Amino acid sequence: MISSAASPCNDGEPIEKDRAKLYHEGTMYQDDLADEEKRMRRLRLLVDLNQAVLMQANLTLREAFEIMRSTKNAALALFPDKGDVFDLIYAPRFTRIIRERFVILGGLAEK
Repeated sequence: MISSAASPCNDGEPIEKDRAKLYHEGTMYQDDLADEEKRMRRLRLLVDLNQAVLMQANLTLREAFEIMRSTKNAALALFPDKGDVFDLIYAPRFTRIIRERFVILGGLAEK
């Protein structure tokens, strides 16, 4: 009888090495997921806090747009190449808050 540590796999590696490789790949995948979840929690907190600041603080219109821009930059630092997702999900929320807080004379709000 051949022991499982010495029996070869299809590529010639022993089964135990293959199992260790699969375990290592599985833990790497779990670590990647945990890292992404951590970055998502940070992004949610950042967006929620900045939206609260926009709604409650005494800001100028320029400061409000600066908060929106810096939030997008922080989101891009957490998730590079996802600017289009930010523009799709979070930018409309920020824009709505800014539009509600800052009524621009002669704009659409008066009509």
